Amino acid sequence: MIKTTFKPPKPKAAATRLLPDLTEREKEVLQLTANGENMKMIADLLFISTDTVDKHSRNIVGKLQARNMKHAVAIGIRSKMIQ
Repeated sequence: MIKTTFKPPKPKAAATRLLPDLTEREKEVLQLTANGENMKMIADLLFISTDTVDKHSRNIVGKLQARNMKHAVAIGIRSKMIQ
């Protein structure tokens, strides 16, 4: 009789990385992006320039090691950072 043991698959690197802390403003930008707002609308809602929104977006992508903002939104939702 052959005895086998079950070994669960190792988690992927993306699933095991610790998520960095985003600033409150970065979380707001990420949430508004998830809500479907464009850069101009986010700037108007937060009373900041579109350049500032762009900078926050680049910071978010970098901190979450995302490919782009769509990927950052997916990471934020999966990690319950945003809704």
